[in-house]
Formats: sequence, structure tokens, C-alpha cells
Amino acid sequence: MSLPFMVREARRGDLDAVVDLWREMMDVHAGLDGRFRFVADAEAEFARHARRMMRSACSRIFVCDCGGKVIGYVLAETQVRPPIYPAGRYGFISDLCVVERYRRRGIGRALAE
Repeated sequence: MSLPFMVREARRGDLDAVVDLWREMMDVHAGLDGRFRFVADAEAEFARHARRMMRSACSRIFVCDCGGKVIGYVLAETQVRPPIYPAGRYGFISDLCVVERYRRRGIGRALAE
């Protein structure tokens, strides 16, 4: 079933939803590896990190908006390697999460693209 959604850059008002999605993603990781542990204030620390990433010229957070509700996010960054490496500037996706009930509908693919 097709779902109408739009990918857009995250706004300050999206932060709570992004933190909730991050927590969902971290819970999946914890279920896969029992050694995966959080510090006591992990969500608050991630919220601070996400705010920094939203302001940084070297990173972006995009969200999937479905009728005004954030149902996925991607955090992408660029970094510069020392000159000894062939690729000086490179980009990577550090986080990608879609609410479980909305998976397998092309949202993750759209966020990655």
C-alpha cells in the first residue's frame, strides 16, 4: 500500500520525534546485542548531539513527514580525511530509522537518497 510522505530537512520542532526514533533504533540494537548499553541520560545527550548536527555545515538531518507526523529520519555527515587517504572529503549516513509499522514502504530508501 502506497503512503503519501515527503522527505524534508529537520526543523527544531522535529527534535522530540527524532529522539523518539533514535530510541527505537537503539532498542533494536540492544535486542541484537546484550552488550549494548546506554548511559543514564542517553536521550538527552542524543538530543544535544542532534541539535549540533542540525546547526553544523557538515551534517544534515532529514525527516520523513507523513501528514505532519515524523515517521523516519536520517542523519548524514561529511568529514575530511588526512591527505594520506585517496578520498579527502567523504560523506556517510550515521543513523537511519523508520517507525516499525511504516517499514517496507520505500521510506528508508527515500531518506537515503
